[in-house]
Amino acid sequence: MPVTRTLLGCLFVAVLQCASLSCAHEDWRGGIQAKLLYSQQKGLRVAEVPPNSAAARGGLQVQDQILSIDAQSVEGWPLVQVLDKLRGSVGSTIRLGIRRDSKRLTLEVERAPYK
Repeated sequence: MPVTRTLLGCLFVAVLQCASLSCAHEDWRGGIQAKLLYSQQKGLRVAEVPPNSAAARGGLQVQDQILSIDAQSVEGWPLVQVLDKLRGSVGSTIRLGIRRDSKRLTLEVERAPYK
């Protein structure tokens, strides 16, 4: 999956896009359909949640900080590893540990195809 990285100050924007790219999993064709921001100071955050997207249906909101993916902390992970864990088979689910304001929540998101 191609990742478009744009330098905005010290933030990198990871735009998850659909493309015909062969990867380790041939059946990955889905994901959470959200735009993410990463910085060393603030970690991995949700920048955009399109209406009716997998992320929206799973309850993700802009500014949520993603702390874990399937109970594994993402602290110190390179962006490529995060993106690899977020994508998967359409219809499969992923558990995201997030921080919203001062609360910790666990959300389950069903991966959907990219459009």
